[in-house]
Amino acid sequence: MTFDQETHERIVFVRNPLKVVVAQIRFPPAYALADPTGLAATQTALSTRYPTSLPRIQEMTIVAGPGAPIPPVVQPGPARFGDETGTWVVSVGPDMASLETTRYDSWVDFRDRLRELLEIVVARGRVTRVERLGIRYVDEIVSAEAVAVPDWQRYIAPSLFGDANAPWIDARVKRSIQQVSMSIDDNGINLTYGFVRNPAGAEYPSTYVMDTDIFTEQHVPFVVDELLARADLYHRWAWNLFRRSITPAAIEMLGGTGE
Repeated sequence: MTFDQETHERIVFVRNPLKVVVAQIRFPPAYALADPTGLAATQTALSTRYPTSLPRIQEMTIVAGPGAPIPPVVQPGPARFGDETGTWVVSVGPDMASLETTRYDSWVDFRDRLRELLEIVVARGRVTRVERLGIRYVDEIVSAEAVAVPDWQRYIAPSLFGDANAPWIDARVKRSIQQVSMSIDDNGINLTYGFVRNPAGAEYPSTYVMDTDIFTEQHVPFVVDELLARADLYHRWAWNLFRRSITPAAIEMLGGTGE
């Protein structure tokens, strides 16, 4: 059975390895979301959960071509709003919106916040089409007992290491990152996973990283329930991929319990 056909029970981790979760949509420019009036209305709609206005991140556009070099164009990025704990950030621009958290508790909560954001975008910007929808999960697993790559064989599924005699399974390795891309119908999946030895003095000697980005670039109607249904699918796939990648010893080490 392939991972996308599986169903795994949810596990709650005392030491949650999930460090960042981001959902992003892109759509044709809707300048009603960016002009002062529209931005103020958007901020008001988001203010209950995200009352803090955050600095914009500047974006640089470089134009290359024949003749004299063209100076890069620097312009402010999307408007950003945060919650009072500093762990949730919403960004809204004329052609994108995103939801990001460093304190992920459950899909139920994240999904509810994503619905709110989608409904605000479609109402304020009158957006009718989505050009990209993606959800990204970044997990970082750490253990005081895992110093070198061979130590992680206790916690990470053998399928991610491959041949036991491969040169990247060596105590002298400092960094070993693998990248995989795949497609399922009109959905894409980019996986980045592997071992990173941490600098001297870090709290843990090494980290095993799993970065899962699932998305579609298929142009689809901006229908909130349909977008959420696709997000539900991405959430399930990401969990299946993560669950396949760790061993019972990792679940125990992370304090995992069934719900």
